[in-house]
Amino acid sequence: MTQEDNPTSDIYGAIGRAYAHFNGRLFDGQLPACLFVLQRPPGMMGYVSQRRWVNDAKQYVDELAINPSIGLGTHCWR
Repeated sequence: MTQEDNPTSDIYGAIGRAYAHFNGRLFDGQLPACLFVLQRPPGMMGYVSQRRWVNDAKQYVDELAINPSIGLGTHCWR
């Protein structure tokens, strides 16, 4: 599998580019880094979990979950 046909890289890359774009355009780049995950919780568009992830240096980031069933990014693989 090449990078060009990797659905994981494709969808998460698109989400990352959208976040960077809107952070720059709407928030002057002031939003903190976060971790996006794709989840399918029933009846939910997504959720935010603050300080959900931590690295070895004890740096925390928030988790932003997106439900792909609502249409975000599904155009990539239809």
